Amino acid sequence: MSEMRNSFKLLASLFILSATCVKSQTRAGLPSATAEPKENLAIIAITSAEVSPDQIEQFIGRLASDLAETQKFNLMSKDETMRLLDEAKLQAADCYSVHCLSEAAKILGVQKVLQGNLVRRGKLFRGFVKIVDPVSTSIAFSKSWEFSGE
Repeated sequence: MSEMRNSFKLLASLFILSATCVKSQTRAGLPSATAEPKENLAIIAITSAEVSPDQIEQFIGRLASDLAETQKFNLMSKDETMRLLDEAKLQAADCYSVHCLSEAAKILGVQKVLQGNLVRRGKLFRGFVKIVDPVSTSIAFSKSWEFSGE
């Protein structure tokens, strides 16, 4: 379990580092000199058939913590996210398409939504995460990783 926790920490850290680097660069690829305002972001769902719910929750918690530490996002709470999606009768676990995720962002009143998937094959894990921009109805950022763990 400790190796799994470290693998999730590594995955979450790689994602945060990648997202932060992409967001903080200018067109020339140099760090931006101006501070950008925080964007409101909701984690819609991290799904998996092969990873336990506890491991998924652990990953989401670490991901949320790392996103908050970047000070680039205001994270909507999981309870508020689920409450608003339930009221709108939108099932987060069934929301994968850019169109559905854009609709979820509009319902939640956030600038970005994050959705992902974890797959386990023996000791090998593959993680995929995407951030969707509801205004352009496009994927603003996506990343996949492979890592090993127990």
